Amino acid sequence: MVVWLLSEDGRRIRAIDPFVPTCYLAAPPSFREQVSRLLRRASCRIGTREVERYELGALRPTPVLEVSVHAPAQFSPLTQQLIRSCPDVQFFHVDVSLPQRYFYDRQLFPLVHCEANLTAEGRIQSIQALESPWDTDYSLPPLTIMELSLDSPSPNPNHGGGGSLMVRMEGDEHLLEGDDTDVIQRLNQLLVREDPDILLTDCGDSYLLPRLMAMADRLRLPLALNRDPHRSIGARKPHSYFSYGRILSHAGARTLSGRLHLDRHNSFALAETGLAGLIEQARVTKVDLQHMARTTTGTGITSMQLETACRDGLLIPYRKQEPEAFKSALELLQTDQGGLVFAPIAGYHEQVGELDFSSMYPSIMVHFNISPETVNCRCCREELAARVPEIGHHTCRHRQGLVPRTLAPLLDKRARYKRLMAAATQPTARTVLDQRQTALKWLLVVSFGYLGYKNARFGRIEAHEAVTAYSRDLLLQAKEVAERQCYRMLHAIVDSLWFIKPGAVRADYDRLAQAITEQTGLSISVEGLYRWIGFFPSRVNPLMPVPNQFVGLFDHGAMKIRGIEIRRSDAPFLVKRAQAEVLRCLSEAGTLAELRKQIPQALEIVHTYRRYLQDGHATIEELTITKSLSKEPQAYRHQTLSMIAAQELLARGVPLQAGDTIHYIITDADAACPSDRVRAVAGLDGTWSYDVSAYDNLLLKAALVLLKPLGVTATSLNESTDPASHAAPGLLECN
Repeated sequence: MVVWLLSEDGRRIRAIDPFVPTCYLAAPPSFREQVSRLLRRASCRIGTREVERYELGALRPTPVLEVSVHAPAQFSPLTQQLIRSCPDVQFFHVDVSLPQRYFYDRQLFPLVHCEANLTAEGRIQSIQALESPWDTDYSLPPLTIMELSLDSPSPNPNHGGGGSLMVRMEGDEHLLEGDDTDVIQRLNQLLVREDPDILLTDCGDSYLLPRLMAMADRLRLPLALNRDPHRSIGARKPHSYFSYGRILSHAGARTLSGRLHLDRHNSFALAETGLAGLIEQARVTKVDLQHMARTTTGTGITSMQLETACRDGLLIPYRKQEPEAFKSALELLQTDQGGLVFAPIAGYHEQVGELDFSSMYPSIMVHFNISPETVNCRCCREELAARVPEIGHHTCRHRQGLVPRTLAPLLDKRARYKRLMAAATQPTARTVLDQRQTALKWLLVVSFGYLGYKNARFGRIEAHEAVTAYSRDLLLQAKEVAERQCYRMLHAIVDSLWFIKPGAVRADYDRLAQAITEQTGLSISVEGLYRWIGFFPSRVNPLMPVPNQFVGLFDHGAMKIRGIEIRRSDAPFLVKRAQAEVLRCLSEAGTLAELRKQIPQALEIVHTYRRYLQDGHATIEELTITKSLSKEPQAYRHQTLSMIAAQELLARGVPLQAGDTIHYIITDADAACPSDRVRAVAGLDGTWSYDVSAYDNLLLKAALVLLKPLGVTATSLNESTDPASHAAPGLLECN
């Protein structure tokens, strides 16, 4: 394995560590000779021996053949050949990433502070970590970062509108213009002179690096993106995938050797947790930084489970072996219910407290020992204390499962980060701690989903059902504790509850949280007290409240916002900004009575934005609508606005796939010709225009969601804020 080390004197060292990966085969006697014959034909040294290993949940060990491959580069080709040639043989440990296996075996992780003994030729004789991935006070090596982006307003250069290459490093900016030869040569000079550890790019995977590489190949010029001269640049094609009910698109990958390439536009972890959070995830999951930046968080939690299995000597199956147990239709209805939601009481309320269970689902898995091998175990089926509420499952009371063993340190570390955040006085330190705890939060969030994921290595639907059954029971227990203390519940959704009690202060809610914790055994805390909070009805059916749409003003002045335009990625920036100003106006009120007095000022804000639209001042950036394609562009049957914009891009030769994000402007929503209704942003020129009425409707909807519970109707909102009307907004009567 090639290992890159940053020494304490600043040298970047390319070292080699001899590494022998292993896999395991369980073959019937009739296939042993066939396997042996294939192994003898291998082009590298192979070692074999008979050993016994346990499968997850097995009471007796399984006799297996251990195969050691003394050339890691040959490991994957050899195991794939064995799998194709021996379909009746069971394989274990064959498809775990070799860098991850190296980290597991050496007890190392990315960016670890370590001590290594090297020969003069750079061969590692020994290497050991000087810190633990569970440390919270670690410091990072002094990595140098070079940023690459385009000097262009286009939201996606793949759709058109590419500009000149901008290079930033330590406050210095270089705009690389001129012909292609000049650009490549100047970029090479900067890469050699600065020798960055990280290339941080915008659209680097999908646009920048592929085009720079194509330019260099065409001109037959070297390109010093890699620090390692012995390796080529890693490439992976773009693809679409289905996750949590949505089609998502992945832009592929361009990975480097000897330095790291991170693409801000192709990394969920970077977008959600920042660089500190991405590094935190890589450290605890033992997934290399470039891969962690481009994969799903589920890959990280899977890697942690795989490490636990390796550490415990368990066999990791090549294919998931555990089928779902048979259920009747009635049993399915009983067990597969998901989390519990109490519909909110629509409207605005004042002096409300919110209580949240801390990482509820992962905490349930740890507290109640829920894991694929512990659910419906043979040893505890008669124990009443092991029964899962409401459904017929039970969990083991005698041995801790693999999933709880994996999650317990994560929960503990996140709790320590939150305590450190509360005590932090420096904003910079607090930001880093917040990014790290958020990174752990995402790992914990997906740990529940992977319990029931069909392709999860250690997934099982019965374990998934047990978690939701416990969560429903715990939410009901919390509700009953609160109601015994004369609190009224306004809303509850899975792990969060909103209560109201006249005269209750922070100390009262803290005592309530303590009582619920003692009753349930799970930690619950006060998220905050609201001066006021509004739960909103459905726009389709006003009698039906929406569980995940609300706005609240905490007693410390911050706002909590969920589900409305300001939080939606597909809302135009102009609409978001208008809604944000209305919210700032409402936040000046501390009571419901004061909130109603803010209505005239809020209407004046809406009036100003409507006038801004009608006067034609709105810019492309303010009007752009961002949508993700839910299927392949050719599969659309109706002329939706997204489909029309996608067809325009396809006609201009832009490749699109399901999950891709497109950007467009509504030009004439009611035009008879579909192509006149919208224009893709990347194809706009100086003659573009926008549909005032369409954007006006979006603006009014965003305002109405906030003001309707205060008595403002759609008709009165339209009339009182109409730029053509001479009526004074302050004279509006609200019921």
